[in-house]
Amino acid sequence: MNSKEIEERVDEILLKQTRGEKLTDGEETILAFAYYAARGQRTVIRVDPQYRELPDPE
Repeated sequence: MNSKEIEERVDEILLKQTRGEKLTDGEETILAFAYYAARGQRTVIRVDPQYRELPDPE
């Protein structure tokens, strides 16, 4: 499976879960690994200290 197919499969599983249907062990595993993979792709934004405090809006 390529990343596009994985995204589509995860979307299908989440829709099934939202409808209240019982997930198979395989589907639960896919969701667990998709969550784990997404955690590794987080974005870190560093802000220069001079910009940390914003002026009060008037």
